[in-house]
Amino acid sequence: MYFWRTYQQQEIDLIEERDGRLYAYECKWSEKKKSRPPATWAEAYPDATFQVITPENYQDFILP
Repeated sequence: MYFWRTYQQQEIDLIEERDGRLYAYECKWSEKKKSRPPATWAEAYPDATFQVITPENYQDFILP
């Protein structure tokens, strides 16, 4: 488990590496605020998945 941040202050809250793949998670309090992966991340890791975790969907994240 990792976090990711650039010198330009772009960040991703949680990175997991499983079975050779990267999974990126951004935690937001409000679902109304849309979030996309930083362009630098998307260019460097085009095959990685990206998911926003909010109070509305956190149980799906913590419970398999």
